[in-house]
Amino acid sequence: MYNTGYECFTPDVPAELNNCREAIMVWAVGGEEFVNMPNDAGISLGTDDDVKYLMFQMHYENKDSKEMVDRSGLKIWYTPTLRQHDMGTLVVGADMTATQIIPPQSIFTTYGICHSECTKQHITEAGGLHMFSYFLHSHLLGRQVRVRRIRDGAQIDWLGKDENYDFNYQQTRIFANETVLLPGDMLVTECGLDSSDRDNVTFGGLSTYNEMCLAFLNYYPRMKMVWCFSHVSPQLQATVLDNHADVKIDDNGTVLSPDSHRGESFTELFWSAQWNADRAARLQKVQTTAPHTYSCEYMNNTIIKIKSMALPFPKYTQLSIQDSVCSRKERVTATSTAPSHNRVSTTQLISIMMLASVFRTAALH
Repeated sequence: MYNTGYECFTPDVPAELNNCREAIMVWAVGGEEFVNMPNDAGISLGTDDDVKYLMFQMHYENKDSKEMVDRSGLKIWYTPTLRQHDMGTLVVGADMTATQIIPPQSIFTTYGICHSECTKQHITEAGGLHMFSYFLHSHLLGRQVRVRRIRDGAQIDWLGKDENYDFNYQQTRIFANETVLLPGDMLVTECGLDSSDRDNVTFGGLSTYNEMCLAFLNYYPRMKMVWCFSHVSPQLQATVLDNHADVKIDDNGTVLSPDSHRGESFTELFWSAQWNADRAARLQKVQTTAPHTYSCEYMNNTIIKIKSMALPFPKYTQLSIQDSVCSRKERVTATSTAPSHNRVSTTQLISIMMLASVFRTAALH
């Protein structure tokens, strides 16, 4: 349908392409080829509910704005033999917006929650969803990425855990044994971040120098929900700022008061704050004490905010982290033979991911 490339998220992009929301393949720097699917599952093609076309989205870093030509691409193998199950990908974690706020000079943990109400509403298969592989994703500050599965108030297992996350080595991983996600299960994605080399706050976003905290979970049979995430509102996070009682931020993220910041984005408000260890610690506490806004998104691009939108951070018992964690010195030694982010050429794809998304008929208006 479209053979021309466009710069993502600009007015030049055809409106219908902006509705591509379901990730069906994901790759990032350091990764190998996409993992083969189970013999009895695949991406369905040809029915009214299936892919009409793919959007191949690639993120680059080119700080010096050098001219370059990219000849990379993607091969998709298909079979005329129908498989028993249609597969899907569920993306869970923290909302990919500036509501993710990481203080500078800190060891900090970001949380993103796929609430039990979302899985309860959208997992309708009697046998649940069979999960066969996963992909963990953070950016340059990421040091650990974990996905806890909570059932009936207790963590029962991990749906992904990397205690030595490295931005330069991101790979889809296969579960040793397929695991079943049931209605009412809750998924808590945690990202351990190290902002010791940053002089000011880092916000969530698409740039390599922004942050993300996500997990892509591949499963079958396919359901309608494609994204499941949470965030803490800027208004609640602003309680750590000076004169916070006077701070008012509207739902669009615009500062209403104090007058000295009226009309600014909340990002400018946080950027102008004086950060120290105490303020960072208070912002960390907000992540697990303030209510989160939980969202689950359907394939038809409809966002559903559950119940009263903001619900308390859930209480649950946790499994201990038993893996030994390499020291920073050991990590550097172990990865010293590979190119670090700073040494990667601007002609290489090194940013967040190469993402193929699908656009379904249900999203047309």
